[in-house]
Amino acid sequence: MNYERNITRYITGLSTPDNITAVFNKLNYMFSDSGFVTNPLPPFIPLTESTEKPKEPVTGLLPEIKKEISLTGKLRIEENGKWIIWPAEKEISENLRFFAEKFTEMFIPSAAASADNNYTLLPLNNGLVISGNRNLIQPPPGEDLNTLFDKADKLINIHFNWKKLELVCYKIEYPSDRNWLSAVSWRRLWKRRLKRIPE
Repeated sequence: MNYERNITRYITGLSTPDNITAVFNKLNYMFSDSGFVTNPLPPFIPLTESTEKPKEPVTGLLPEIKKEISLTGKLRIEENGKWIIWPAEKEISENLRFFAEKFTEMFIPSAAASADNNYTLLPLNNGLVISGNRNLIQPPPGEDLNTLFDKADKLINIHFNWKKLELVCYKIEYPSDRNWLSAVSWRRLWKRRLKRIPE
C-alpha cells in the first residue's frame, strides 16, 4: 500500500498591516478569477524557510530592520519565472536579506550551516507573493498577462509602506506527491513585534 508522506517546512516573514492586506486580497481574487493559482498563505513577506523549526525568539534579541518597508507600484515576475510578486523596493530587499541572515544564524543554526537552499518554496526577501507558476497556468481566452498586470498596477500605483513590523512563523505541511500550492495546510506558531523603526 502506498502512503503519502507529508513534507514539513517552517517559514518566517513580515506580516502586513490592514491596508496592504486588503489590497493583497483584491489582487489574489483578481488572479484567481483569471485562472491562476494564488498564494494560499496569509499575506506576508517570506524571509526564511527551513526544515528545522526555528527557536522561539525573545523580542529584545531579534536583529533590527532599520528601514520602513516600502513596496513598489508595479507587480513583477520573479527571475525564475515561477512567481508573480508585489515587490519591495530594492534597498528594502537588501535590508531584509541582512535581517534574514542574522535571524537564521541566531535561531535556525542548522540552516545557517547548510548551503542547500533547493527546498525553497517561496521567493525570499523580495516582497509579497501573489501567484504561482505562470508557465503552467494560462489565462483564459481574451485575457493575457499584460492586461492582468495593467489592472493590478492600478490598485498599487500609490506609495505603500509601514513601520510597525511583526515577525511571524508558519508551519506548513503538504503531501510529497502533490503540488504544495493546492494541498498545503498551515498554522501560525508565533508572532513577535520588532523594534519600532525611528521616525
